Amino acid sequence: MEQFLPIILVTAVMAVTIWIAVGVARKRQRRIEELWRHLAEHFGGEFVPSKRAFWSGKSMRAEVEVGGVPVVLDSYVVSHGKSSTTYSRASAPAPTPHRLEVSRSHLFTAVGRALGMQDHLIGDEVYDEAFTIKGDDPEWVAAILDEPLRRAHLAQDRLKLQIKDGQARTIRVGFEDDLGVLIERIQLTAALALAAKAVAP
Repeated sequence: MEQFLPIILVTAVMAVTIWIAVGVARKRQRRIEELWRHLAEHFGGEFVPSKRAFWSGKSMRAEVEVGGVPVVLDSYVVSHGKSSTTYSRASAPAPTPHRLEVSRSHLFTAVGRALGMQDHLIGDEVYDEAFTIKGDDPEWVAAILDEPLRRAHLAQDRLKLQIKDGQARTIRVGFEDDLGVLIERIQLTAALALAAKAVAP
């Protein structure tokens, strides 16, 4: 019996660890659901709960309207072999053939620029330093990223901005845990969609 004691102890520790992890995940799920429900109520929209497990990739969503722009907040999971990453995504219609992607600069951005990596510079030193900007039309990109939108994005610098396939999106790893920040994100998504609509292709 004694020779099995280490195995029993390891198994027990693993079971307790898994039980705690599942409990934390469920608590986190309830917190995010509550937050998204409040978001939908704030804008007079609708919260649609997930019908499957939080970690399964089947997303709950919040459907709202901001300044006449419909915005849908949902999430998706990207697998990386044995691990995966959950992203939250806010999307709004953006009727333009152009493409835009603005993501946070990182350690290798300066190296890439020095080696000739192409990205657009807006002429705003703070914004240009903070983000890598890619698009198919430099003038259109500069018109979209006006001063109010840049200021709003700097306040939400974990978000990636994207205009692609007729949709304006804000994307980030994980979820906001503050309603005010989440409301500002939805407003930024709507502003990005309106800018794409207002600037002629």
